[in-house]
Amino acid sequence: DNLIQKHTPLPIISLDPMVAEIDSYIKLDIVCVDVLEFWRSSGDQFYHLKRLAQIILGIPVTSTSSEEVFSTTGLILNVKRTALAPENVGKIQMIHDNYELLKKN
Repeated sequence: DNLIQKHTPLPIISLDPMVAEIDSYIKLDIVCVDVLEFWRSSGDQFYHLKRLAQIILGIPVTSTSSEEVFSTTGLILNVKRTALAPENVGKIQMIHDNYELLKKN
């Protein structure tokens, strides 16, 4: 056995397959109307992304109150950040809402 593997408690995961998976997903030229059907039919070729989608899509809609979302958005869009593009506000909101979940994994 490899000496490093013997003394490493967790297996070392290469990011290369995940990066390749993300690149393949981004290059897809499809418009998907039914997200659940997409992951059901195409998920086998995107193992890691499918797992992430299962986590995100498994969160009940009612798990976050609208007041909480507006409050967080209010913190993001302050006087100094009024020039943020709407898609960037959405990305920041998504990172904020899922930070703890991603930190655990």
